[in-house]
Amino acid sequence: NGVYKLKTFSTGHIGIVAGEYTVTFSKMEVEKTDRSVVNPETGEKTAATRSFETLPAIYTSITNSPFTASVKKGERNTFDFDLKSKP
Repeated sequence: NGVYKLKTFSTGHIGIVAGEYTVTFSKMEVEKTDRSVVNPETGEKTAATRSFETLPAIYTSITNSPFTASVKKGERNTFDFDLKSKP
């Protein structure tokens, strides 16, 4: 939907210290597999799932991302990035 909020990884607080940053993106999807798992507490059998990254690796890698952001103290920092399905 294009909406984002920046949170610090270690504390989960919204916002970040001013400075230069490499920007990465992630979009995970979950799908059912042909396996099942049993809940040890209830004995209920459910389909197992697996999660996977849907974005191209260039967007998800801190070493390969072409995107950067310069966060300035005391300013409203808004960054828009044009992601393509085939970078």
